[in-house]
Parts: sequence; C-alpha cells; structure tokens
Amino acid sequence: MRTARWAYQGTPVRVTVTDPTTMIGARRLVMAELAKINRVCGRGRSDTELAQVHRATGQPTPVSPPLGGLMSAALSAAELTDGDVDPTIGAALLRLRLRRPWLSGGDAASTDRALPAGSAHAPGPTDLPRPAAPADTARPAGPVAGWRSVILHEGCLTVPPAVVLDLGAIVPAYAAQRCADLLISRYDGGALVGVGRCAATAGAIPADGWPVSVDTERIMLAGGALATSSGLDRNPPGFGIVDPRTGLPPAPLWAGVSVAAATCVAAKALSMAAVLRGYDAVSWLESLGVAARLVTVDGIRKSVGAGLERPGLWPAWHPASTLTPVRRRHS
Repeated sequence: MRTARWAYQGTPVRVTVTDPTTMIGARRLVMAELAKINRVCGRGRSDTELAQVHRATGQPTPVSPPLGGLMSAALSAAELTDGDVDPTIGAALLRLRLRRPWLSGGDAASTDRALPAGSAHAPGPTDLPRPAAPADTARPAGPVAGWRSVILHEGCLTVPPAVVLDLGAIVPAYAAQRCADLLISRYDGGALVGVGRCAATAGAIPADGWPVSVDTERIMLAGGALATSSGLDRNPPGFGIVDPRTGLPPAPLWAGVSVAAATCVAAKALSMAAVLRGYDAVSWLESLGVAARLVTVDGIRKSVGAGLERPGLWPAWHPASTLTPVRRRHS
C-alpha cells in the first residue's frame, strides 16, 4: 500500500491505494474532484452553483450532477436520521457565526485521528455525566424550515425563499466516498480516501483491513466507511452541529462519536445524529446494529457493536439502504 497526505483549504486529505503505481493518478483525481465540489457549493463563495439556487427564490432550478448528487446525499442523511441531520440549518448557522465569529476557523483535525483520548472504562447509562446547557442561550433561535421543504426532482432543485442550505456536514463524507468510488472505477485494487474526519473505502480490501486511528488505538477497517463527529466542534467543515428543532447547538455530552457504516454519508449522518441525541445515542446506535465508539466530554468511553471493546477488525455491515430511521424520543 501507499499513502499520500495533504491539506485542501485547511482540511486534511488522505489517499491510500493498494497498488502503489496508481498513486500519482489517484492523487490528481482526488484533487480535481475536491476542486469541483468546492466550485459547486463552497461556503463563503457567491459564484457557486448552490448560490445560484438560493438566488432563484423558490423557483425550480436545474442543477448539475455534482450538486444533484450532494443534495441527494444530504436529503438521504436527513431521512436516515429522522431529520437530525438537516441541510436547511444554514440560517441558524449564520446566526451563530454572527454572534460567535470564531466559528469560521479552519479544520485542524486529522483524517487518521477519529476521537480524542478517553478512558478505557465502558460505563453504564448512570455513569454518564450530566451535559451542561449550551452557553449561547440568549440569542434568537427556533426550528428550521426542515428538509422536507426542499424538492429535488428530475434534475431540478427547489429551495423555499428565505431557506438557506448548508451542506458542510455532508460534503466531506460525500467527497470521500465519491473519490474512493471514482478511484476504483479507474484503477484496479482498493482505495481509502479520507477528508477531514471521514474515511471511505472501495474496491479490494487489504488482508489486514484499512488502518485508521480511533481514540488512541489503530483499528483496521474491513471495508465500508468511518466518520467522527463531536459535540464540542465549532470549527470543522460543518462549522459545528445544530439541532434543527431548536436552531441551537446540542448540550455538550459527547466529545466524539465514531461510527462505521457501509457508506461514508451514512456513517457521518449517524455520528452527527448521535451527538444530537445525547443520552439516547447509545441505544439508538445499538438498535441500528452498527459499530461505534462514543467518548464523553469527561473522557468516558462507550462501545457499540460486538468485539469493539478491544482493538481489532471493524466489520463492514448493513448497506445504508437497510438502515431505517429511529425516531427521537421527546421529553
């Protein structure tokens, strides 16, 4: 195997291929694809295709295959998580950034490092700390429009007036998966592509699996994808996690949630939703039959999935199509 690492606009990128002779071409392909995605929906740019959709003020707008693919992934993530991962949170994020400019920082996370260091203790529910309330409680907030208000049909995208889409949560996962799939369509062997804290694999799986670090341990991923989200993040590509039901960040219970799934978009969506679901995250992930590791802000670790209490081979399991949404319990 051979690995190349670099940063794209501050986001760590990793490419690993089983055939070292393909690395030059693989790196060029990934760099070109990331640039294409940035032209489609790069945050802070007024010349993107997504910006043109916003300027259409509710009218159906033909979109290119790249933006159509991104929107399809974003809407699938919303459906999978019962609306927890919602692309219509753009206005809520803008309000938060105006009050907290430091949200606009770059991503310093490594694609090899999925979680902060934590205790090896695996607690029961009563061991989990009580999360503090979000500090930003004085600002105006409220529910977002909701992902069902966005229509993607026959190559046209319709966004209601005043609704601002933000695809930052899904872009790294989508980019990693798309690049991995493109590499395998062009080259023989297998490939792993990491963008931020999202890693996707495709093609042949090395005998010992794909090496990825989770917490302080190097695990071997047996295909599929791995993604990490944090309730403490305020400066990754997603610029923090916002609850679409309140327009506010979640209470900081989980410092890191890493989830493995068949696709990177599914893994990222589940990890973000777990951060939002707080205490319910463990039972929810267990009900889906996925493998995950969760670390609280106090360093307490919970593992979901057989055999994940120790280092080893994380399995590839259910295709995303077999995962069904589990609704949140409301107090």
